[in-house]
Amino acid sequence: MGKVGVVLPAGGLGKRIGGDRPKQLLEIGGTPLWLHALRAFSLNPLISEVVLVCPADRRPHFEAELAREAERGPAACPVRLAIGGAERWISVRNGVRALSPEIEHVLVHDVARPFVSAAIVRACAAAAARGESVLVAKPCVDTVKRASASGAVAGTVDRSELRLAQTPQGFPRAKLESWYAELERAGSGSFVPTDEASIAERFGQEVRFVEGDAFNDKITLPGDLERFDAFWKAGLLQNRTEEKA
Repeated sequence: MGKVGVVLPAGGLGKRIGGDRPKQLLEIGGTPLWLHALRAFSLNPLISEVVLVCPADRRPHFEAELAREAERGPAACPVRLAIGGAERWISVRNGVRALSPEIEHVLVHDVARPFVSAAIVRACAAAAARGESVLVAKPCVDTVKRASASGAVAGTVDRSELRLAQTPQGFPRAKLESWYAELERAGSGSFVPTDEASIAERFGQEVRFVEGDAFNDKITLPGDLERFDAFWKAGLLQNRTEEKA
């Protein structure tokens, strides 16, 4: 089994959540969202390395925060910074390029999903190390309707065929790098990938599901932050990221 590295893009503006600072800097339990996410991987013995991708103008902030984190105690693996790009996939590509040469498999995770469980990380790392492409997702439990152009109901979708995509998403590093090279050669066009799984799909790669859960939902709107803060205060999140022996 080859070594597994993690790329954490942390460059979003988080405009939908509002406030005076980027979403990843908002806190739950006195800790920023990005740091919760970082610890879920950097303290996991299955992970060999983590690259946090940040905006160039916020690099000093993240460098200082990582130094303070190192003073609290050593991580299980090295953590380094990379600078993001104009689009998410470019930021992730930069993070992949910053990984050490010995990293053979890559997990990509949104820092706006700060409470990914150790069980999910373990399942993704194991699948990635086997050379599989994987996507964390959860079943769609709501009834889904198609909408017409006029805003009326146009039909009901069979939800048994649907999954709600989450992260991590894991891939062999060599495949990711080849896909990025193809996207660069193609230049800007009609295809703007929203995640790495959509890139894999475009290039005909099978992507298998790993079961996700509601505590791994993305924090996007003010109500999401309030909901997860309530989960934290109820003691439901504190031990999710700890790898059990």
